[in-house]
Amino acid sequence: MIRKNDAAEMRTQIDAVRDTLTRSVRELGATLSREISEIGQDTERQRRELAELISSAIAGLHNDNRELRDALRATQSDIGEARREIQQARTQIETMRQEAAEAQAVPEPVTAVEPSPEPTARHVEQHDVDQGDFNALLDLAAGIAYAEISCHRDTWDFLVAEAARGEHFRLPAIVGADDDYLVDVDVSGRTLIAILEALQRTQGNQELGAGTRHIASKAYRRIEHALQQIAPDAASPLRGQGERPRVTRIVIDDRLPNTGTSDSQPATD
Repeated sequence: MIRKNDAAEMRTQIDAVRDTLTRSVRELGATLSREISEIGQDTERQRRELAELISSAIAGLHNDNRELRDALRATQSDIGEARREIQQARTQIETMRQEAAEAQAVPEPVTAVEPSPEPTARHVEQHDVDQGDFNALLDLAAGIAYAEISCHRDTWDFLVAEAARGEHFRLPAIVGADDDYLVDVDVSGRTLIAILEALQRTQGNQELGAGTRHIASKAYRRIEHALQQIAPDAASPLRGQGERPRVTRIVIDDRLPNTGTSDSQPATD
């Protein structure tokens, strides 16, 4: 049986334990409140720092974007200026080309003084070309796919130099050479027209040297002779067979024998 003194002692102990637990709970609550407050303060501080960093980064991006826009506008301005300069250069080049074409089209004035004849020449290679005959040659040249020119390399270089400025000249891609110091060049009818036009101007230009005019005249008459072989009324070695030579061959070399069997034979001038 529990005595009263024992019950009072037990209540006292229970009250002491209760007070201890109460103090512990209060201290724990206070500690938790401080820690939560500190966590809140740290979170707020970090939020402000993060906001400042983001604001600084955005401001930097805005500045970079503005600088890029300025650089882009400057580049566009430079490109526009370059385009204007290119257009001006094209206009100047086109003007120069037109002036050069007009200068080539306008015949050089001929002086009234007759040139003295060459004392060593047996006959004059240069001759006046009838415009009708010249137009007929151009028509024949325009009607062929290609022709083969056989001559010395120096002679071919002369033809290229004379005709390179022509509207229709196209430099052949392949130039073949044989064992006789000659080159064989396949030229289109269009290129042959450019060569004929250049040779006609050269052989009629009295301001050039006699040698240049003789070379131009000889080459012109070789082309003329070869093209005449394909004319509708030309006397061809194949006429009895109902056909003409398939390839127009132009030979600029008086050393070749006159066999009378090919349109490549040198013409009698």
